[in-house]
Amino acid sequence: MAFQSVVLAAGIPHASTYTFHSLRVGGASELRRRGATIEGIADAGRWSRHSTIVMDYLRAAERWIDHPMQKVGAYAVTEYLAAVLGREGAGR
Repeated sequence: MAFQSVVLAAGIPHASTYTFHSLRVGGASELRRRGATIEGIADAGRWSRHSTIVMDYLRAAERWIDHPMQKVGAYAVTEYLAAVLGREGAGR
């Protein structure tokens, strides 16, 4: 429980709720928030680049940052609105 001792000594509120695992999750999420790629996060966390663990550590909303389908919905909405407003192709 050395980690808990450090958290307590630092005066962090609700120290008993933090674990070493919190650092891995928080670190992966912060790297992602700052624009790191999945591969970069895997390297920093010393996970295999092919491991699914990295994605398990990232928050649900962050999973879509590099997803190949991330803009499909936005493009469809833009095209729909352009057609409804009479500006066909305005989203291109």
